[in-house]
Amino acid sequence: MITCAINDPKIIRLLYADINAALNATPNGQEFDHMAYMKNLFADLAKNTSPEVAGKYLQSVPRLLIDASNTFFEDTDVNLGALKTLRNDFKKTDAIKSIIDLFGDKQNLEVLQAEISQNELLKSQLIEIPTAPEAKVVESQRFKTLGGFSGTMQNFIKVKPSTKVNEERKTITVEQINPEKLYMIKTFEGIKEAQGLGNVVDGVVYQGVKLYFNPQSLAQFAIGENYNKLDTETKAEIALSKAISNKNKKADPNIAQINQRVILVLSDQFGNPVYANDNGDLVSESEGGKLVYQFMRVARKNGSAYTVKDIYNTADSLLSPEEYAKMTYDSSIHGTMEEYVKQVTKQQQEEIKELYDLQENILSDLYYLLQVYQQEFHQN
Repeated sequence: MITCAINDPKIIRLLYADINAALNATPNGQEFDHMAYMKNLFADLAKNTSPEVAGKYLQSVPRLLIDASNTFFEDTDVNLGALKTLRNDFKKTDAIKSIIDLFGDKQNLEVLQAEISQNELLKSQLIEIPTAPEAKVVESQRFKTLGGFSGTMQNFIKVKPSTKVNEERKTITVEQINPEKLYMIKTFEGIKEAQGLGNVVDGVVYQGVKLYFNPQSLAQFAIGENYNKLDTETKAEIALSKAISNKNKKADPNIAQINQRVILVLSDQFGNPVYANDNGDLVSESEGGKLVYQFMRVARKNGSAYTVKDIYNTADSLLSPEEYAKMTYDSSIHGTMEEYVKQVTKQQQEEIKELYDLQENILSDLYYLLQVYQQEFHQN
């Protein structure tokens, strides 16, 4: 049996960026100390997640180091032979325990290994739990919008693009809702239904609570107990971002780090977080309620122009003015298509600038409570 390293593209890209920074910082004529690098990375990740999660990350590191060395750092002295041995060792059945033994605190090894066994047991139990047959959830359409004043959250279990379509078997792997986030999907669907019954002027009232989004810097929010309230994917992104920051490495400027991202925490009118159960009903935290949140889309300024893309600054999160114009153009009221595209472009840029200014103010510690309206948020 061979164990599989984490292969999430987001995680791999963050790891690869950190590896490139480490190789680039190696002085000329000095051999890159891959063991010291991996030991420090393991310590940072284990501190922010768990030894088991850190071990899963480390499984990919020898392969990524080899690739980065061959591709970008041919003149840097790297022991490729030793890395190839580690790469093969890290694929074995007992790889996670071996990595913890190699890089972890040996005095606490028995405790760490017991934790791994418990986590593996929990995972096997989770895998065996079928999807609730009575769950009535309207899946997110995941369509782009023209404006950026809407929260975003990846609600689906990621499927590796290269394995999504199996040409040999003539099958397609369908993305499934992440069960960890099912309660949030239900909560927001309940809120959406409640909005259709109430007075828009009064704001959104759901199960007797007037709701707002309390926006905060993800870096400042995700500490202490708040960190434990977040989903696994978000915690993984936070851990890698902190690992880069803790080593004072220069992060990839294209990747929005946690101090550049805004979390939108569903709150009451006083800014206190509200919690929901698995059915999407608002309950107290002591009654098993879980935090409900989304993320503000990342707005960037490039010269005099503004963009809204994913946290890696690669994929557009919004419809282009041209796409929107094709969908909505009416020659009887919009003039020529060229004029309409210019009008839509101007409108979109004005709105993204407003979003960008709001984002920067929040990251500068200005306090806001944002009204929840439709699938969007607005300033009071």
